[in-house]
Amino acid sequence: MKMRVSGKCKPKNLAGAIAGFFGENRNGILELDCIGAAAVNCAVKGVAISSAIMKGVRVDMFPRFEMKRNVLWRNDSTEEVKEPLTRDVTGIVFEVQMIGCDEANEENIPMQPDIPNNREA
Repeated sequence: MKMRVSGKCKPKNLAGAIAGFFGENRNGILELDCIGAAAVNCAVKGVAISSAIMKGVRVDMFPRFEMKRNVLWRNDSTEEVKEPLTRDVTGIVFEVQMIGCDEANEENIPMQPDIPNNREA
């Protein structure tokens, strides 16, 4: 499964999605698609938080770089017509895979994970 990670995402929400994915797909591979430093930061934090949610589970991340075509739209003030501007950007795709789980902790991989609320701390 592939998820696009935005630079504006909340890492704990991404962590819940990652934990939910591995709750349903124990042997699956999740691809986190990131463009930009903020998205990469969110992806790394999300994987770290998801590891804390799923106690006793080992998760590996493998980065790979991909060239992507990014389309930007600009408005020319003289002609009210939108023109597409394209540019190639380098994206990072993190392949996240569950590599092991303690049998005693297998029930700690929730189907619908409880995500701690920052206000309770």
